[in-house]
Amino acid sequence: MNRYEAIGLLLVGVFKRRRRHVRMSRIVITGAPGAGKTTLLLALQARGYTIVGDTARTIIQDRRRRGLSPRSDPYAFAQEALRMDIENFSSRCKSRPGLL
Repeated sequence: MNRYEAIGLLLVGVFKRRRRHVRMSRIVITGAPGAGKTTLLLALQARGYTIVGDTARTIIQDRRRRGLSPRSDPYAFAQEALRMDIENFSSRCKSRPGLL
């Protein structure tokens, strides 16, 4: 287990202890590249929490698979991220009535 996984497991324990006292429906996780955000999200998902992945990471991985530069021009990158986020939000709303 690396240090990011250990931190993720520690935070999962904190969330679980507070879960019965505080009802939180959304948490935003931010941080610098390599800070362990994805590791934490995957640890939360493994414990049954619903997560929404990182759109920018998805775009970059897809572009690399296709042999393209990781990032297109900033405007096109932002447009693609917004399009994906809207699409993900719409599909979640359809699958979970009353989400809003």
